[in-house]
Amino acid sequence: MQIKKPFYAITTTPCFEFWLLLHFSYTDKAYNVKGNKSSCDCVNQDLQRYWKKAFNVEYGKNKGDIYQKLKGDKATNAIKHAKQLSLLYKETGSENPQTNMHELIEYLQSIKR
Repeated sequence: MQIKKPFYAITTTPCFEFWLLLHFSYTDKAYNVKGNKSSCDCVNQDLQRYWKKAFNVEYGKNKGDIYQKLKGDKATNAIKHAKQLSLLYKETGSENPQTNMHELIEYLQSIKR
């Protein structure tokens, strides 16, 4: 008999870039389709403002230095903001926005030690 390993999904709504946005600022703003922009386009628009101000370059999904730019204090901020958002989710049940990426990061940090 094979023992099944538990599966735990790590999700971010509306898209992964919302997790990156939390590195800069807390927000519980719902992201929805706006005109011809998807909800993720709207997140990217907000992220772009912070990214350009912090790094003097535009954010790009395909850039290889995202981790290097966001580790340290910015990652600590993102974890704090995600936990704050989780508390709001438990109160309201709203999943837009929502992330549990911080749980994965904290787990990886715990096994690194």
